[in-house]
Amino acid sequence: MSLFTIGEGFVILLVARRAIPSALYELAALEDATWWDLFRRITLPVMAPALALLFLRDLVLGLQTTFVPSLVVWDGGPPDYGTTYLGLFVYRNAFEHLRYGYAAAATVAMLLLTASGMVVQLWAIRRWGRRAVATRRS
Repeated sequence: MSLFTIGEGFVILLVARRAIPSALYELAALEDATWWDLFRRITLPVMAPALALLFLRDLVLGLQTTFVPSLVVWDGGPPDYGTTYLGLFVYRNAFEHLRYGYAAAATVAMLLLTASGMVVQLWAIRRWGRRAVATRRS
């Protein structure tokens, strides 16, 4: 069910790829660049902001997946919460078992996990951007 968002990411990447000036590829062709050089030095750096947006979005959506797929397919999963999402885990603890403190703690853990993943991704993107700028200057 979560594959429905692939089209949105594809459109964003297609637009980002089409925004790359063809003159950059022509110049690289004059310098006998390989396909790997084109990808590593032109395509990937120019598309980095769109990729970063999609990575951050997918991290948040992946960690906060709704519990509908798990309920539809397995009714919550096989024993020991085999296919239970964190959202379903929080919902069941809060509203079915009335363990509000436990559900609140799981929610805070989900928030911290999401925030730490986003911080790591932003750190990596900034570091990569600084390295790209330093490479262009030399």
